[in-house]
Order: sequence, then C-alpha cells, then structure tokens
Amino acid sequence: MACLATLACFSLSPNCEAKEIKLKPIAPLPAPNTQARKIPENPFRCDRIIRYQGKSLPCDSALRRDGEGLRTILEANPDALEELERYQSGRQSVQFAAYTGTAGLVLVLASGILTDLFIDESRVS
Repeated sequence: MACLATLACFSLSPNCEAKEIKLKPIAPLPAPNTQARKIPENPFRCDRIIRYQGKSLPCDSALRRDGEGLRTILEANPDALEELERYQSGRQSVQFAAYTGTAGLVLVLASGILTDLFIDESRVS
C-alpha cells in the first residue's frame, strides 16, 4: 500500500511546481523484549556454586565465603577436610590482619587531628 504525499515548492523561482511522490510504508519496528530480568535478592552477594553428582550445591555458608558447604562432600576424605580447615583458619588470620591494619591506619590518620585538639602550641618549644 503506497501513500501519496504532495511536495510543495517553496522556491522563489517561477518554474516551481508541486509534485506528488509515492511513499513506501516502513516495516513495523520489532516489539521490545517484554521478558523481565531476574533481579538478585542481594546484588552485592556473589554465590559460589559447585556441581556435584549432577546437583548444584552452595559452596559457602550463609554468613561468609568459607567453603563450609564442601564439608559434607569432603567428609569421607580426611586429607581434604584438613585442607578445608587450613583454608578456613587462613581466612580468619587474614581477616584479623585486615581489621588490625585498618585500625592502625585510622589511628595514624587521626593522630594529627587529635594532636591539634589536645596539645597547645604554647607547650611545644
């Protein structure tokens, strides 16, 4: 189905005539994707999932990334359980070091402000 359109001439020339042009219809645009995206419950959490015997199992406990979900799978192998214990204790020591280091940095950065608040200029010679 063609549409007719009249093109008017807006020229100052006396030879200008209006012309009719046949326009072809444009193909309809495809409909937008109406499928809703799944919104994660907690966008800042990235669950580690393992596949074991055709099942998807969580690797970590609900509180932290500690590999505790592997304990039921590894309980038949004592060497693997020992490795899991070392992994979890190593994470605890790293976490302690991170908290201690953060507290030390905050103390160093705040020491300049605290010095200005509690020590008078008159005492320092």
